Amino acid sequence: MAKITVRTRKLKDGRQSIYLDVYHHKGKRYYENLDLCIDPKGSNKKEMLRLANNVRNIREREIIEGKYDQSRQAERTKFFEVFEEHVKLRKNTQYGSLKKALLIFTKNNLDLRFSDIDFNFGLKFMTHVKNNLNLKPNTILNYQKRFSAVLNFAVKKGIIPANPIKHLEVIKKEEVKKDFLTVDEIKKLADTTCKSRDVKRAFLFACFTGLRFSDCKKLTWAEVDLDNRHLTFRQKKTSGLNYLSLSEMAVKFLFLNYSSHLKRKPETLVFDKLPSAPAAFQTIKLWVKHSGIKKNVSFHTARHTFAILLLSNKTDLYTVSKMMGHASLKTTELYLKVLDEKVTQAAEGLPTFNLNNESITSKEILKISYN
Repeated sequence: MAKITVRTRKLKDGRQSIYLDVYHHKGKRYYENLDLCIDPKGSNKKEMLRLANNVRNIREREIIEGKYDQSRQAERTKFFEVFEEHVKLRKNTQYGSLKKALLIFTKNNLDLRFSDIDFNFGLKFMTHVKNNLNLKPNTILNYQKRFSAVLNFAVKKGIIPANPIKHLEVIKKEEVKKDFLTVDEIKKLADTTCKSRDVKRAFLFACFTGLRFSDCKKLTWAEVDLDNRHLTFRQKKTSGLNYLSLSEMAVKFLFLNYSSHLKRKPETLVFDKLPSAPAAFQTIKLWVKHSGIKKNVSFHTARHTFAILLLSNKTDLYTVSKMMGHASLKTTELYLKVLDEKVTQAAEGLPTFNLNNESITSKEILKISYN
């Protein structure tokens, strides 16, 4: 049977510090400082002991429900140590901004414990992110998702019983226009010199495979079956295994300006000179500018281009979803909106002409009524 006793300890300034002496039924003994003090004259003794007994009752209930050890672990475990462990396991480099924001919010408190993080902490932190960091709605949403992912990881490790921000209001996702390249624009880029051979190869290859930059970066020749024109790789973002048939153009761009492909080894990288993502983005920006294309193009534009090429070629939505490696058809459906815009633009671009003085204006068309 567990026993919890409220005890006091005399301090040098004459006050009495109140703490709990917890003797666990598992044979463990803990001392919990309550940050409550009785003043030297004892004027607040009754109130301080009332608060201490409230905490004692909570601890007794936690022991009965088997939650006391977990509560203790939340107090002992440093948040940022688990944060780094989660990032390492996910192999995700996109958590750096979240960590920086958390450190600013907590005033560089690297000693932050999981017991310090509750719903109010999450609410105040996300309010800070929204109001002070000048971020777009989708970026704010990603901060919330990643923060929640770390807390879910802590739940799995048994550090906390539940995610404290699980019921935090989710930021509404903003629909972003997906830029893509036309076939003519792809040809333009293929004919334009790029300062990085592998950036050019990888980008144009991605236009016909839909690979993300992260997947191009780690792609090895062992994952490329040229005899059957097939690609088998594990997506870095989702960890899902993807099987992809390679079109003739994909193979051509794979070996664009690549003279030593006969010496390739299974374990070597396909794009062995591909720089970091920020460096690749700057290279693409300059390359696109030199080509004369007036679009905001990033590496991910190649992925959007692949989806639009498939849909324009009457490929069904389910097949496109599988080829893109989407977990849900809802993600793929977003490309249909882009395609609808493309169809509308094409219709509006059709020529107009008069019909032997019998032409009718658009305003007159609108006036026509049908009985």
